[in-house]
Amino acid sequence: MEKINHWRNKDGLKWLGRAAAQGYIPAMEALGDYYENNTDIARAALWYQQAAEAKSGYAARKLGQLRLTEKRRDEARTWLEKAAAYGDARAMLLLGDDYRDSVPAKALTYYQAAAEAGEQDAYYPYARALQQNGKSTEALTWYRKAALDALDGRAAEALGELYLSGKDVPQNTAEALYWLQRAHTAHAENRLGTLFENGEGINQDTVLALEHYNNALLAVDAGQEETRYAHRKIADLTSGNDRAAVETRKQHYRAAIMLGNDSAIDPLTALGEDSDTINALLQERRDQQDQP
Repeated sequence: MEKINHWRNKDGLKWLGRAAAQGYIPAMEALGDYYENNTDIARAALWYQQAAEAKSGYAARKLGQLRLTEKRRDEARTWLEKAAAYGDARAMLLLGDDYRDSVPAKALTYYQAAAEAGEQDAYYPYARALQQNGKSTEALTWYRKAALDALDGRAAEALGELYLSGKDVPQNTAEALYWLQRAHTAHAENRLGTLFENGEGINQDTVLALEHYNNALLAVDAGQEETRYAHRKIADLTSGNDRAAVETRKQHYRAAIMLGNDSAIDPLTALGEDSDTINALLQERRDQQDQP
């Protein structure tokens, strides 16, 4: 946890307890961290609450996070709001997340407070909220801060899409490529693959397209939709009729089918895959979907 590093033995705990009993707030915080780290949540909550009542923003936020985990949302919000009032920027971010869908205006206020307090994880959601509220110039500023300072791939991806579309900014393919290549997200890699595959504003290059589609499969945020798309594209673009090339294409078509792309069945059949094998693949997919 966050403040526990120097308190790892019984003597340390004893001195922490004495310090906490005398009202030393960092000791209360450290005890809360210790017990949370050792999964004694009830005791952790007691120490966090004691520190929070002494106006520790950190402890109020940690208590709010515990209550969120326990799905005690109203109580969590109360403690997070106290933490934010005490200046805890992380609590401001969490409140922005909490209000994002229900009260967007309130979420924007909390995201702004968190971002302006230097909470880098708030840069991207603040930029996104600004864009959704039609404040495109401000959104661009915070997207850039998120991409460059916080190394947030989602922000770089958003900038790439903005420069591709020409919405809210002048259309600029070179600028779009720069940001998409910084993103390293599955969507950005698939977007780059499509741009190079089709030669959209750049020279058509199948080799680079394949490279980006393969990168999409390796992206840490690769979900089912992006992965399914990349597998299908790799199968379609892989050239050659030798055994290795054909098997590579088959593998990617199979993977696309397993992820729900039934349009890959016909090209897989055309490569010689028999109907029994394909039916077995579809049954395996159904079995996986039926699993809880």
